[in-house]
Amino acid sequence: MKKLKVFSLMMALCMIFSFAACSEQGTDPKPDPDPIPTPTVEKLATPQNVFIDAYGYITWDSVAHATQYVVTVGTEEHVISTTYYQAESIAEDFTFSVAARAEGYDDSDPAAGSFKGVVLAISASGDIRSGQRTMLTASVGGVQQQVTWTVTEGSEYASISSNGYLTAEEVEQDTRITVRATSERNSSLTAERSFTIFARPALTQDMIDTLAEQSLLRFDGVLTVNRYNVGITQEFVDSYEYEVVTAMDGSHWYAEYYDGALGETASLYCADVDGVASQVSLSFMNTAEYTPMLDDSENEIGWEDAGYYNNFSGLTVADFTFNEESWMWEYTGEDTTLMQRMIASANPYDFEPESLALVIEEGEIMGIHMVALPSLTVSYGYNSIQEYEGIINYGEGIVDVPVINSYPHDELHDILNTALDNMRKLTNYTLEFRSISQAYGTSYTISGYTETITPDMCFFSPFDSVAGTDDYIDTYTGEYYGYKKIDDGLYNTFFRDANGYAAGRAFEGDFSEAKPTFAFAAEIFTGYSYDAETEEYTFYVDDPMNTVASMFYQGIGSDMQLYGMFATRGYISATQSFTPYVTVRDGYIVDAGFYFYLGNMSGVIELTYSDFGTAALPAEAESVSFATKYVPASWSELLIYDSPEGTEEVAVNAAEYLQEFLGVDNADDALPVFDSVLGDCYGFGMTTYQSVGGSNNLVPCVMLYYDVLLDEDYTITSSLKAAETLLEESGFVRNEYGEYTKGNVRVAIVDNNLDFTVYVWKNTTAN
Repeated sequence: MKKLKVFSLMMALCMIFSFAACSEQGTDPKPDPDPIPTPTVEKLATPQNVFIDAYGYITWDSVAHATQYVVTVGTEEHVISTTYYQAESIAEDFTFSVAARAEGYDDSDPAAGSFKGVVLAISASGDIRSGQRTMLTASVGGVQQQVTWTVTEGSEYASISSNGYLTAEEVEQDTRITVRATSERNSSLTAERSFTIFARPALTQDMIDTLAEQSLLRFDGVLTVNRYNVGITQEFVDSYEYEVVTAMDGSHWYAEYYDGALGETASLYCADVDGVASQVSLSFMNTAEYTPMLDDSENEIGWEDAGYYNNFSGLTVADFTFNEESWMWEYTGEDTTLMQRMIASANPYDFEPESLALVIEEGEIMGIHMVALPSLTVSYGYNSIQEYEGIINYGEGIVDVPVINSYPHDELHDILNTALDNMRKLTNYTLEFRSISQAYGTSYTISGYTETITPDMCFFSPFDSVAGTDDYIDTYTGEYYGYKKIDDGLYNTFFRDANGYAAGRAFEGDFSEAKPTFAFAAEIFTGYSYDAETEEYTFYVDDPMNTVASMFYQGIGSDMQLYGMFATRGYISATQSFTPYVTVRDGYIVDAGFYFYLGNMSGVIELTYSDFGTAALPAEAESVSFATKYVPASWSELLIYDSPEGTEEVAVNAAEYLQEFLGVDNADDALPVFDSVLGDCYGFGMTTYQSVGGSNNLVPCVMLYYDVLLDEDYTITSSLKAAETLLEESGFVRNEYGEYTKGNVRVAIVDNNLDFTVYVWKNTTAN
């Protein structure tokens, strides 16, 4: 039976084979049955809203049908069943992804992200000081974190509470400790920081004496100006800093500082001149000039009061008290002027000190720290508080006190010196003054004058001008004016009016004062060029001497001289510039020029000199004739305008009015005539009110206005000094408020923004 079954199976196989062979030979077979379909496997959706927080905590939305999630952090895979995962380490950057997984489903596409490593930073609310408590905080990206605090090194010197208060033990010397912060949410996030517990700095008499015995002293300081809004809140706005250097040797003082008006670093030199603090400058004649420094009341400042020397002399430890808050030794001595003198020695800016403290490091006084009283005048529109901190250096070889040195002489200066000498000796020549100027927002204009200078007259012929093809085209206006010599001690200005000519102002002095002075030394011109074709040398002045341009010409009044007073470096292009210059040919100055800047107006002045020794007055000058004007010698020659009892203003004789107003018999004896030193510059007198020094009381007074000429440095200092000297020589005594008193007459001389005014009233007090 068994064999038969096997044989039958084989026969069946042969039959199948035969059918297959027939099919290949074209016999129609039965169609194949449909294939069994492969089962479809569904892919899970990609996780959504995947987010990682600052602690490496990853979350996402659950995915339908998912039973697990594959979280890959870096190269490590983690299979979890929750919809969140905490990264083990978050100190470094890493990438991550999340994919959904479930049995019978394909894994989802991963949702990827990245993480920026977290740095835990420890900060302190201030210095950690011996015996004091300081708050520590730990933060990530500025966000404060909850941490566990421990002192890992130096626990015998400090302890820290759970909320970050570090309490330092009393230490005798600076001591280092280390603090660790560990995140409460992720213990892998830690930080350590070392701190110094600062011991209280010791102050000894030896430290003070070491400085006190030094004559050579230098401060390298920084002045910080902190600005606040004016108002109830006093909110901080901003701050800015200036570097300041001062050096002193006991009788000389030097400062290097930023001059905001010039926009550059400037220097200041002072010296003790017969006990008076005097500013030292170099004149146009290349010699040192000493100008007494004045206080707010125009009194000369003594060298001792100025403080431009070592102010540590005479100080003791008892003069200082340790301030636990500032952690410095602050001055609490009885000398009420010390702080002002100390800041003056270290800092040239206006600074009204409120406190002075010593900066002590490594057992010596390293510097000073000073804070000023709040001020509304330091920066317009703000309440400003200044802070100064200066490092002290001292001793030979370390401190050098610069002094002003004159300019050296070069052989080429002989050429210019010869020309200057010749120009000063000339009694007649022609000067052409041409201004090419432009006011802000307008086109430029050209104007000027031709001045004919002779022994007895300086005749000005003004013109308007336009630039022609080869030269200027000048149109003379006919508005002639000038200076005329009356005698050896008197000359007048004059001007043309509808009736001919009239005197303007009288001047007592030599007529040469009406001419260009050329009062400068060749040595202040430090650059030059030579034109071989014309054989001309052009000399350029050194920048600090730019205002020497005011010596090139002499106008009438102060307006014309302002151009020279505000002469500065002019720029032709980004790479070419020039300073005031003079050109010399054949022993004379033939040309000069300079650029000026007056804020809202700027331009170039061109000067041409000719007709040396041969200039003759033009025909228009032949008719110059006018009644001579003299400098007033008595108040009876002047007028005062008064409005008695509210009536219309009337002009009254000044002598008669002053005698009645002051209750004196003779006005000239009671009050000197200021024209005797100021010249013929009396403008007008009028009745008004003036506040008395030291009080808010207003008293009736007479205000006298004088139109004085400006000095070369754009001040009226010389006029003020001349009037004050006149009062002192007349028996007047000056009080602490700068007022002068003699008998029942009190006088105040005031510079009202370059307007010279004198206030006179009847004195009713004993001082």
